Amino acid sequence: MLLVQDASRALREAFSIAPENAKVKDAFLTIQDLDLTHPLLLLCESFAEKQDAAAGVEAQWHLSGGLANHISPEIAAKCFELVVKATKSDSGVRDDLLASLIQFSLAVRRHLAEKLQGRMSRAFDEIFFIGDGAANSITVVTLDPHAWKSDVVRSDSLKAVFQLFLAKFLESGHDYDGRALKGIARYLIADGANLVQEIDQETFEAILYCLDYRLGSDVRNQAFLATAKYLELAKETAEQCLVKFIRERTAKHATEDLVKAFSAAAAVFPLATPIVASLFLTEGFLASLVPMLDKKSRPIKVEKAALDMLSAACIDRGCREAIRKYCTEWMHHVMDDEEDERHGQAAVILAKVQNLPNTPPQTPGESRVDTGNLGSFRPRGASKNIADVVPTLKAMFLKGGEMERRTAIEGLAYASVQPIAKDEITRDPEMLKELFKTPGKDSLSATAAFGILTLVDNLTRYLPTMTEDQRRLAELKAYANASTPSIYTSHHFDEDDSVTNRCKWLLDSKVTPFLVSLRSSFVTNSLSPASFGLYARILLSLARAPAHRGTMAQQGTIPLILNISSTNTVDETSKYILAHALARILISCNPTLISKYTTSAVARLVTLLSPPEANDNDTRDLLPTFEGLLALTNLASDPTLLATKVIIREAQAQLEDVILSSNELVQRAAAELICNMVNTPDGIELLADGSPAANRRLHIILALTDAQDDATRRAAGGSLASVTIFDSVVKFLVERKRGIELILRMCKDDNMGVVHRGIVCVRNIVSIEDSLGEQARSALNRNDAPEILLDVIRRNKDKEVIELAADSIKILSE
Repeated sequence: MLLVQDASRALREAFSIAPENAKVKDAFLTIQDLDLTHPLLLLCESFAEKQDAAAGVEAQWHLSGGLANHISPEIAAKCFELVVKATKSDSGVRDDLLASLIQFSLAVRRHLAEKLQGRMSRAFDEIFFIGDGAANSITVVTLDPHAWKSDVVRSDSLKAVFQLFLAKFLESGHDYDGRALKGIARYLIADGANLVQEIDQETFEAILYCLDYRLGSDVRNQAFLATAKYLELAKETAEQCLVKFIRERTAKHATEDLVKAFSAAAAVFPLATPIVASLFLTEGFLASLVPMLDKKSRPIKVEKAALDMLSAACIDRGCREAIRKYCTEWMHHVMDDEEDERHGQAAVILAKVQNLPNTPPQTPGESRVDTGNLGSFRPRGASKNIADVVPTLKAMFLKGGEMERRTAIEGLAYASVQPIAKDEITRDPEMLKELFKTPGKDSLSATAAFGILTLVDNLTRYLPTMTEDQRRLAELKAYANASTPSIYTSHHFDEDDSVTNRCKWLLDSKVTPFLVSLRSSFVTNSLSPASFGLYARILLSLARAPAHRGTMAQQGTIPLILNISSTNTVDETSKYILAHALARILISCNPTLISKYTTSAVARLVTLLSPPEANDNDTRDLLPTFEGLLALTNLASDPTLLATKVIIREAQAQLEDVILSSNELVQRAAAELICNMVNTPDGIELLADGSPAANRRLHIILALTDAQDDATRRAAGGSLASVTIFDSVVKFLVERKRGIELILRMCKDDNMGVVHRGIVCVRNIVSIEDSLGEQARSALNRNDAPEILLDVIRRNKDKEVIELAADSIKILSE
């Protein structure tokens, strides 16, 4: 028997590795026939009868490897019953093994479905009390249509099982609240439309009780999911029940009732903001809250729940204003006097409510609280501003545990909207070092990552650049409002130089490696589009100063941008901003250093050539287009790279549009790009292949030699100097009205750079052979070329220009 078992074990391992191998499969079936016992059954027997935990773990491994697909209904039932009755075996392994049997074996699911149809309550209890995994597997069975004989039977059983989960949840003791709530939440999510009527007011209130902040996260999380789904399904009924729950328990002023009410309000604020905010802003609610909390006899747990509620209420602007009006002084008292986590909570709330625009500055000793409706409550001292909150939040972040650090990050993200707080945060090397620690796997939640990204975005954000008309309009609006400007919103810490300095401090503190490592960590799988939008704005701001771009390139920013841009969850606006950030870095970067990224980088930069349409009240922002062109020009400067080929393939039409732009800088940058492109064979074809399209482009370039901008004329002349060696270009110039005239006009330009390029063009043209050359030289002579060239010689000191002009005169005179 032992030899058979050893062979069976070996074949099971081989079968799990290569289930489709014919020899392995035949041997497996042969040994199974000899043994008359399925290998999975052997393991389950060993686990159940000999309490062999290792056999249970091995059974799970084989189940996940596909062994469950090859067992008969009889074997499935035996394995299931053995594990269910293995009460003396390791409870954790038992729970996991039963969950694996149900998850991976359809035969097991069908067996459990039959049991549930027969004696529902007994079968349910038998599985439910084994463990969370087993209990959750009951929902797997009832939600699987393949496990049931008909949809009608499954639907009836599902409703019955849901009622059993509700009954277990409502039983006294609350030992299995989390387990029961998980089943309730899962059923509401999967089939809520058919089950929502099973939840009455008493049941919903019991669920709301489980939002108590003192309970474990397993209970609170499942209660939150169930609450969210019930509010979605039951709508008005659920909202009325919710309001009644909070209002009645708040009115009692009893400690437990207050904790339950405040905890529920905090949890559901994001789910039903208008409803809870309306209750929160009811006349007298906040006015009576502060005096009640200010009582010395009030338990700490009530203050903690109240702070949770106030923090959640800050999601609504009206609530923030009310909190600032009624609760500021009390929260300062909590922040200053308390040593537990409450002082951090209070600091976060203060950061949120002081982040309101146009906050009038306070005179010393002036209260920020309207005390008219607060009864006996009076402020304890002078009001404080956001600068007093930041040290508390920083200390909380540096010294606190995981939850305190998350809370501190949230508070700092709010506080960093204020200029005075930005500088205090950025000038703290210890804070930045700790903030930008490289995140490892599972070391940073998506929520914490979003908070850090928001904080960094606030620290690096430049004020929007306004035109003169926009600036005057803003001044007129401010004058019309006659509002006193805030000491925080009008501050030198928001000026460009201050923001640039902050960006440098952040770069010195390794913010870029942090962003790179964050992107490669597990957390990015769950980052939202909003988080990637923050990524884009941060990188754009950091790259604004040319001095920062080399550091960013060295620290891996270019592959980071390209990687994020290819992510499906990144929206088009963020991709456009990322392309702009990439352009800024590539303007100054040696193109050969990023040769392996050339193709993908050019593809991203090309998107900047078609800027989005401006809003009604805004002008079209052409800065991304301009800087995108500069970056493409830099990449196209190295003819060994593929940049020009990709630009022509991806953006030929857009390039013709931008070179006709009414914006002088954009037109100049486009002309300079084409000038660099014509140093490659692909670029030369753009102007010199003799096609109508090439002639159209030549016409534009020729016209730009007469542009007002010196740099544009030089770039256009440089392009022509590169292509006038080709017959097709010279033919175009000879046949085009004013073609030769515009070439000679370059030779008379006040800018010596343009003159040099014009002389090169003339020298190229006079060197053309055959009849075309004769036509070209004749056209030059008719337009007084010898006299113009002599004048160039007289007023130019450049030896090369003089020699080219002299050679051209000689050829023309022959």
